[in-house]
Amino acid sequence: MSRIKRGRPSPGLVVGVLALVAALAGTAFAGPGPGATDAAQHKLTSAQKKQVNKIAKKKGKKEAKKLDKKGPPINTASGPSAEAVGLPPVLC
Repeated sequence: MSRIKRGRPSPGLVVGVLALVAALAGTAFAGPGPGATDAAQHKLTSAQKKQVNKIAKKKGKKEAKKLDKKGPPINTASGPSAEAVGLPPVLC
């Protein structure tokens, strides 16, 4: 059996290893810090919940008005099928 040649690594291998190290270091840096708290500890007060509901209703009404101005959505299912036009069926 022949032994594997131990020489210098290729430039592609060096770039790949550096990219892997950078990616792992970036996720470690973006992770929670040592004093991070659980999201369950940050509960909204009843006043904050009321404020959120009020804002959501206001924004919802505004978006509904925008949709009414645009008209009904376009129905793309009403056109001819792919087989009727002569195209092969799409297999998913």
